[in-house]
Amino acid sequence: MPMKLVDIHIGQEIKKIVEQKYASYSEFGRQIGKSRQNIQSQIFSKNSLHTNMLVKLSNTLGVNLFKLFVDAEESVSYSNDKTKILLNFQMEITPEEWKEMKLSNRLKIT
Repeated sequence: MPMKLVDIHIGQEIKKIVEQKYASYSEFGRQIGKSRQNIQSQIFSKNSLHTNMLVKLSNTLGVNLFKLFVDAEESVSYSNDKTKILLNFQMEITPEEWKEMKLSNRLKIT
């Protein structure tokens, strides 16, 4: 099944998560090295963010923010010299785990 992009306002989604996990925006800001004002203008008001910022925020919040953008199972194929396996599945991984898998060149997302 192909992935389908979901049209979301990522800044507003992050704001909802922050409100659930932190007592204040300032507390969250200290975790990511930004002032309350910068959080409002650079994160909450944005409908898109750079990938590196999404990874940083995912790590800080303990939530895979990338999952908010897709609504489907992913097709993943693994191959080596002897075998090829094609799987359709859903999995929950951290941004670090995803990066390691992509860098190892063992996964090909189709």
